[in-house]
Amino acid sequence: MKQNLPWTRIVLVLSLTLNFLVAGAAVGFFAGGWHKTPDFATQQSGPRGGDGKRAGRGMPPVLGPVLQQMERQDARRFLRSLRDLQQQQGLTRDAHADVQSAIAAALNAAPFDPDALTMALASLRMDQTQRAEITHRELVRIVSEMTDDQRGAIAETITTRITSRRR
Repeated sequence: MKQNLPWTRIVLVLSLTLNFLVAGAAVGFFAGGWHKTPDFATQQSGPRGGDGKRAGRGMPPVLGPVLQQMERQDARRFLRSLRDLQQQQGLTRDAHADVQSAIAAALNAAPFDPDALTMALASLRMDQTQRAEITHRELVRIVSEMTDDQRGAIAETITTRITSRRR
């Protein structure tokens, strides 16, 4: 008869614990309703998209429901036009990276200069405000071209998101 090694019992307990953690995470995911939340805007606009949680790109939370009411090609065309309009205003990735670099430089300065950081943050705020203004203007233009049914579906999606997050 083989004798059980002491480490096999430890490995089995750890394996069982890990299985319970994974099962609990899956149950929490499905019970919480996260799998039902459409997040089309995030999928279409990149890794930091318009789900409202990361509004740094000027994407309002309403953008997802609007894009859902559009044909996929129209939604992509709309997002490309937003990017082009932002680039025409000088709001490029390089310009944004320059602003981020200015913030990092202000933070790393020795001695620390609060005025330099204030100016860099103000520049970031201006960048974000300009992006948001362009997005909002184009969003109003697109929504005004939609039918009453499409606008109603957008309103319903927004209302559903609000009520599901309040629970």
